Amino acid sequence: MTSEQNNWAVEKPYIERQLSELGRTVDKIADELAEIRTELRAYKRAAQFLIAIGSVVGAVLGWFAKAFGKV
Repeated sequence: MTSEQNNWAVEKPYIERQLSELGRTVDKIADELAEIRTELRAYKRAAQFLIAIGSVVGAVLGWFAKAFGKV
């Protein structure tokens, strides 16, 4: 056996553990990003709803201002 083969026999379990840990870390990051994406969608819907309410309130106030302006 050469020294490279001996080194590989020693290092292989360490490398496999590191790769396994890296895979778990990537999975955690992917899960967190999916959760963030879901939250951003919810915030986007809330913002769109608030913009719609603001538009309606603005239209109503504009109508009242126009009506009172004619009086």
